[in-house]
Amino acid sequence: MSNVRGLSVSLAINYIKKNFGDEGLAKVLDALDQQEREMFKGAMNPMVMYPAKAFIKLINTADKLYGGGDYDICRQIGRFEAENAFGGLYKVFLELGNPSFVIRRAPLAWRTLNDAGDLEIEQTGDKYVKGKISDYPDFDKGFCWNLLGYFEKVLEMSGAKNVNIKEVRCRCQGDAFCEYEIRWE
Repeated sequence: MSNVRGLSVSLAINYIKKNFGDEGLAKVLDALDQQEREMFKGAMNPMVMYPAKAFIKLINTADKLYGGGDYDICRQIGRFEAENAFGGLYKVFLELGNPSFVIRRAPLAWRTLNDAGDLEIEQTGDKYVKGKISDYPDFDKGFCWNLLGYFEKVLEMSGAKNVNIKEVRCRCQGDAFCEYEIRWE
């Protein structure tokens, strides 16, 4: 079992509340099991680790209730998380106008927000990298899309333009790890 930092959970909850209101959040929480509902009802401690499976269920439930079934809500939650995390507490991982700065620090940021899995980055060109996430036990398609949105927004915040991320391998498709190709201008 893996865990994610409470910051990610609280930002996901804030996204749901901001976009779908208190009633929308209540509807998402009502769709969770009692233990998850109780965990997410109160104030989330941004520094505490919470079960990744519960976080994944939270974002997937929001996507199921308010999205088109294409995981775009999960992606939008990832973008919101990045914008708010890197606009505040994790701003030290950014340097405006220097996406390579962010990319070099991505494995450290991953380890700060997750207690399992490894993020490896291979910079294969000036504006092209491959990212590989391995040994993460709780992968799920909604989580993959959440990460796509997160990576995309962090790069945009560092000054990258026209960010294009595609997942070329996925544990959800039976691959041994998830791999992303990331290009920008």
